[in-house]
Amino acid sequence: VRTRRARLAFLTLAAAECYAGPLPWTLEAPTLPSIYHHVSTLDEAGALVELPLPPPERFQDNARYVYRSIFHFRPLVNGYSGFVPRSYREAYRLLMSERFDEGLELMARAGVRFVVTHSGRLGPRMRRRIEQAEGRGKLVLHRVSGSDRLYRLERD
Repeated sequence: VRTRRARLAFLTLAAAECYAGPLPWTLEAPTLPSIYHHVSTLDEAGALVELPLPPPERFQDNARYVYRSIFHFRPLVNGYSGFVPRSYREAYRLLMSERFDEGLELMARAGVRFVVTHSGRLGPRMRRRIEQAEGRGKLVLHRVSGSDRLYRLERD
């Protein structure tokens, strides 16, 4: 650091690095929709899947579901880690497509007993598929809380 300009730049950078004042960010506590209270009171064993499932390339968006699972401690399809398992890719491919019923069958075989839908985050086609599955008796409505619904997944 031989020139005056380089010394000044270095000193400025060091001062910025050592700044200990408050950051201009705010962090709000995550909210817990009331549907999770109902999930926590379920007596029957079995895993839970929450819809919509984020696409595999946005797997980290499952973090909200993972956080909320600490309030019901039920096994969760929507978990995430450093890699996307093949089973998640398959669940996404089926549940978020025209093959929704196949996806429900796959979930039932894997031990999933409950489905939480967040209607405010679902598109019209997905809401229609869920209503059709309800009409066919594959999903039995257990509780409605705002735009969230808790279903029991029926096995064939």
